[in-house]
Amino acid sequence: MTSNRRIRSRILPAALAAAVVAVPLFAAGSGSTLLPAAGAATSPPATTPPPWEPDAGSVGGLVFYNAAGQVITGGSITDSPLAAYVEGTSTLRNGDTKATLYGYLPIKGELPAAWGGDQLGLSTTYPDVGAPAPVSGLSFPVNTGTSRDESVAGLEADYPNLDTSTDGYAGIYQLRLKTGASGKSLTTQYDSADIEITGNNWSVVYPGAAPNAPSDVTLTTKSGVSTLAWKKPSASSPDVKVTGYSVVPYADGVAQQAVPVSKATKVVLNTLAGLRVGTNYTFGVYATAASDIGFESAQSTAVTIGLVAAPTAPKTKVKSGVLTVSWKAPKATEEPAITSYQLTPYLAGVAQKPVTVTSTSWTATGLTSGASYTFTVAASNSAGTGPASPQSTPVTAP
Repeated sequence: MTSNRRIRSRILPAALAAAVVAVPLFAAGSGSTLLPAAGAATSPPATTPPPWEPDAGSVGGLVFYNAAGQVITGGSITDSPLAAYVEGTSTLRNGDTKATLYGYLPIKGELPAAWGGDQLGLSTTYPDVGAPAPVSGLSFPVNTGTSRDESVAGLEADYPNLDTSTDGYAGIYQLRLKTGASGKSLTTQYDSADIEITGNNWSVVYPGAAPNAPSDVTLTTKSGVSTLAWKKPSASSPDVKVTGYSVVPYADGVAQQAVPVSKATKVVLNTLAGLRVGTNYTFGVYATAASDIGFESAQSTAVTIGLVAAPTAPKTKVKSGVLTVSWKAPKATEEPAITSYQLTPYLAGVAQKPVTVTSTSWTATGLTSGASYTFTVAASNSAGTGPASPQSTPVTAP
C-alpha cells in the first residue's frame, strides 16, 4: 500500500537531492489570503526588505495560486500544500521540466547559501496542462502541490525561528523554487520569496507588489522589419512603478532566456540578441519594477526570423508573342541575402506550380495559350521563403 507520509526531506548546504515524481493536484486550504482579483500581483512589500535581500542566489520571485487559479499572498501555516501552485518568475535553465519547492531558515551572520531547510514537496512536471487557467498556460516553472507536502508549520517545527530581535530575521523563512530534468541535477540558482509567520498564518513579505501583465502584444512586419509592440500594464498597486520591460522569445514553442529592453512599449526584433535565423518565434512580455518582476503577457503571433519582405506586385508585358513577368526586389534590410524568388502563376484563381527564378524577371513558358493568368512572387533566402507579393493584374497568355 502506498504511504501518505508527508515529505520531510532535510536539506543541508551540502546535499540538495530531490525525488522526481509526478503527483496529483491537491487544493490549498481555505485559509489562503486572496488578492482583490485573479491575475493581480502579490502583496505590497514590507517597509524594509529583509537584510539579506536582494539574495544573490535568487533569479526571480514566486507567485502563489489556490486551486481555482487565483493569486494568493498568504494562508494558514497548517495548509498542506501551502499553495496549490507555486510559480517561479524566471526561466532558471532552458529545457528543465521539473520544479521543486524548498523552505529555509535565514540565519543572521550566514550567507543564504549556508542556510539549512526542508524540501517541502515532490518534484512536479511543468507546464501543468491539467491546472486551471491561468496556471495551465504559464511559461515559467510551476510546482504543483499535493496533500503529502510539508506545511509551513512543519518547516517551523523542523527549523524553529528563535530570533526575537527587530533586525528583520524574526519569524521569517525563505521559500525557494528550483528546477531540474531527467539526467540533470537541480539548478543552483532559484526563484524565491520571503514569508513571515504571524500566529497561525503566513504571508509574503518579499518580493512585494509586482506589475500586472502588459496587454495587446502585437507583431507587425513592414518593409522587412518586424516590430513587437504592447500596451502598458494596468496598475496592480499605486506603489508599483514600471521601470522597464523584458521580452521572452519562444523558439518553436520553447521559452528562451528573457531579453531586457527599454522602458518603451515596442522593440524591433532584429535588435534582440540571440534570435536564430530561420527559427519560428512567438513573444511574451513582462514589466519590471523596483519591487519585483511582473506577470507575463499572452504570446504574440508567430514570425520566422530572417525572412525577406514581400516584393512589389509583379508587372506583366506581352511583346512579339512573349510574356514577361517582372518585379522589384524588396528593400534591403539586415536579413540574409536573397538567393532566389518563387513565382506562382494563378489560372482562373487557382495557384499553379511555383517557378524558381534567380533574377527579378521571368520569361513565361508552359502556360496555356489564351488563358488568363495572374502572378505572385516571394523572395527566398537562407531563412526560408518570405510572404508573397500582391497579385499582378490579369494577363492573357500568348
